[in-house]
Amino acid sequence: MPLPPKLFGREEYLKKVVQVILDNQSSRLAILGPGGIGKTSLALAAIHDERVKEKFGELRFWIPCEQGKSPSLFLEVFAGSLGLPSTSAGDRKSDVFGKLASFKQLLVFLFDNFETPWNIEGCQSEVGHLLARIASFPTVSIILTMRGEERPMPDRIGWTRLPSLKQLALGPAREAFLATCPEAAEDAKLDQLIEALDCVPLAIVLMARLAEEGESPSGLLKRWKLERTRLLDRAGADRENSIEVSIRICLDRPAIRCDPDAIPLLSVISMLPGGAAEARLPQICPSIPNWRRPLRLLRRAALVYDSLDKTFIRVLSPIQSFIHLHHLPDADRRRDLREAYFKIAGKGRVLSGDPDFLNVVQELRLEETNIEAILLDALDDVCENSESAINASVCFTHYLRWGTPRSDVIINATKIAKRLLCEKQGECLLEYGKILSLQRQNYMARLILEEAHRCFVAFNNQIGAARCLLSLTEPLLALEEADKARQNLEQAQMAYATLGDPVGVAMCSHALAQVSNSQLRYECAQLQLITAIADFTALGSKYMIARCKEVLGHVLLNLKCYDESRSVLEEAISDFIALELRGDKAICQITLGQVFLKLDNMVAARTSLEDARTLFYEERDLRGVASCLKWLGVLFKHLDQYELAVDHLQNSVELFSTFGSSATADLAHSIFELGSVRFKRGLLDEARTLFVDAREAYESMTYAYGVAQCQESLGILLREEGKFDLARSAFKLSKMKFRESGNLVESARSLINFGIISMSEKEYDLAIKDFAEACEVLTNYPSDDTLTISAKKLLEDAKSLLRVEQNRGSHNSMGIQQIPYSQGQRTLSVEATNLGVPHQADLASMFEFSSVGRSDCAMVATVVRHPRR
Repeated sequence: MPLPPKLFGREEYLKKVVQVILDNQSSRLAILGPGGIGKTSLALAAIHDERVKEKFGELRFWIPCEQGKSPSLFLEVFAGSLGLPSTSAGDRKSDVFGKLASFKQLLVFLFDNFETPWNIEGCQSEVGHLLARIASFPTVSIILTMRGEERPMPDRIGWTRLPSLKQLALGPAREAFLATCPEAAEDAKLDQLIEALDCVPLAIVLMARLAEEGESPSGLLKRWKLERTRLLDRAGADRENSIEVSIRICLDRPAIRCDPDAIPLLSVISMLPGGAAEARLPQICPSIPNWRRPLRLLRRAALVYDSLDKTFIRVLSPIQSFIHLHHLPDADRRRDLREAYFKIAGKGRVLSGDPDFLNVVQELRLEETNIEAILLDALDDVCENSESAINASVCFTHYLRWGTPRSDVIINATKIAKRLLCEKQGECLLEYGKILSLQRQNYMARLILEEAHRCFVAFNNQIGAARCLLSLTEPLLALEEADKARQNLEQAQMAYATLGDPVGVAMCSHALAQVSNSQLRYECAQLQLITAIADFTALGSKYMIARCKEVLGHVLLNLKCYDESRSVLEEAISDFIALELRGDKAICQITLGQVFLKLDNMVAARTSLEDARTLFYEERDLRGVASCLKWLGVLFKHLDQYELAVDHLQNSVELFSTFGSSATADLAHSIFELGSVRFKRGLLDEARTLFVDAREAYESMTYAYGVAQCQESLGILLREEGKFDLARSAFKLSKMKFRESGNLVESARSLINFGIISMSEKEYDLAIKDFAEACEVLTNYPSDDTLTISAKKLLEDAKSLLRVEQNRGSHNSMGIQQIPYSQGQRTLSVEATNLGVPHQADLASMFEFSSVGRSDCAMVATVVRHPRR
């Protein structure tokens, strides 16, 4: 944040601003007025006031909105002010609003020069809704500076109305001038010059700096009068033009006027909203080899300034706007600038695990705002290097998959490629589809990737077509179209093999394993991953070897090979540490924590999950943090530490809620686990509400397996309450949904639960039918030996009970004891031991591992991974 400037004549206005901030927990202040009137200076003075510092501490943020030249750039600037890195994947809005939701203390944001994003053509509504969403947080205070008289979103944001900022009185304006150039006090024309400038603070400061260089106020007054008249004839007589006059006079100062490279250099730097790195000036301005002298002149004239970390040279927004209107770089310099940034953007093709990966990502992260601005400018100007602009856009978008996935550039590049009818439109569509997949817009991702596939096929580009089929895997799995995903991958793998592309073949093996895992074909997935690991080992791809081990750890977990799963995951973690990929390491540690849960090693499970949570916090990955909180909640549930379980699960629900529809599955799972905790504590009404909420969330994303889990849990709850008819209906639906999701083993569990109800009501013939069907399913799809044994035992017991009833006529006359099914005992109607029929209470308790209180392997092994690779 810039240091507070010295104010002249704004004391009363400053008191009002500070008082509003202090009197309200969350204030909404817009400081309005014409350009150069001192809005920023006043706002900075307010936010640096000692009483404001005491209220907000370090949680005072300055957001330079002049860098927000598109809605996504505005959001990125705001995210950067919060300390969110560009490496976080998934939807950027979710990152920002999740971060805001994590603050419990009061915080204040200064949105400086908000007119830049607000006045973007066609984007005012989007930018306004972003601001309104930020303002909706009760802990947030907003100070906003903006040219004009209009307060943004007055129907959504309750602004405290203060009068617009006006020009200074003559006395304070003179003080401001003399603070810069005290020698001017002796000039008789000083007051006339200040009045001629309309006492506008920025004009005064710029004019005073000209006087400091040696020109007298009298001479400057004559020049201003001449320039002002000519300018008014062209542009109209509004106060905004007094700033332009000051800028023009500053540009026309002797030192600047006599240096032929000063204004051209300024025009190039003004093209870069993030500023120009001084070390990069030789590349972006090759036509100005002696750039140090004009840069020194520009600094002295305050036409440029250094960023706080001295990394970038920047131009104030009013000056930048003036240069854009009147001094755009000529065609040659513009071409040099574009070629330099096309080259930087081209590095975005680097893959994780490459030796230069971390250095390239860091370089692109620093230049991200500039690259996006230059590419958007080049794409708007269809010229002879359009294909170069498209290529750079594709590479830059590829890089964005490792940072903050945004689509502004690639959408424009796609439009140009389609207009030119070139093969690059397939590349553009492919990258666009991958970005949509990262943003969890799975339906749109599928449509775009399928269009890309058709485009590659039309141009007979078999590799491109195969890449599209491979990239469709994530969206199709999210849309529960695993068979289609498998078909695509088999076709792609065949194409890669025919074309002699071993990397593509191995990538398909890896993706096919993910499909098999989602379809519960764990042995098949295991073999595919072993093949992929061998292939990637031969190719020397350390990163993909680690990725395959990570997925193999999931598969082995689902196969209940817990020791093997732990060993493989620990190897993957070591590999990711060597590659310096902390996020991937954290994802592995979540799965490792679940393995330790299955091994009943609660200490190790907790350590692994808490370590992962720490890593996600450090990486500013709030979605990863939410996943850790969820599984820690499950852990505490297993330890019967219900208060801790509820705290962690509720926190995960709050965090997942900030990510919108992209986190619906995670949100539903957390709600489901909360329901199971309430059930275990006997709070059946609360549990019912939570199960219904989780079911509705799963239904909204057409996730049949999740719906089945919730229905099964509702059935058990209803059975617990003795509402057998309603329980039957719930189990019937859960069976149907399990089968719809392809999980026949779980459908057998619903059949068993169905049969238990029939036994409790002495409908033994129905129970026999259900148990027999369950046994047949479990025989054909073996996966749970305990479940199979239990089903067979129940079948035999049901047959025995039926024979007893048929042979003896009346259970009570033969000493049959009815044991009520109660909440406390969780038992069924069973036969007395004197009939020779085993007591069923133990068997009944076994079926509490249906949905309630249980974390299935299928759900355990679906840790959300960002599909950015």
